Amino acid sequence: DKGAFAPMVAGRQEKGVDFRVCRNTLKSRNLTDDAVIMEARVVPSGVAEIGKLQAQEGYVYLKP
Repeated sequence: DKGAFAPMVAGRQEKGVDFRVCRNTLKSRNLTDDAVIMEARVVPSGVAEIGKLQAQEGYVYLKP
């Protein structure tokens, strides 16, 4: 249920969080873009998006 996450997403967006979802992952799980909450942006590839953010926008990916 997409609505279950609405309060959490809204709270994070107010703090500047941008939600992006990997289309490759959606496809591998037999889901369409419609399965994603309206506040999130679907990107073609999550890995490529991370690479772009690191190279062009100065982000750093940390894995715990």
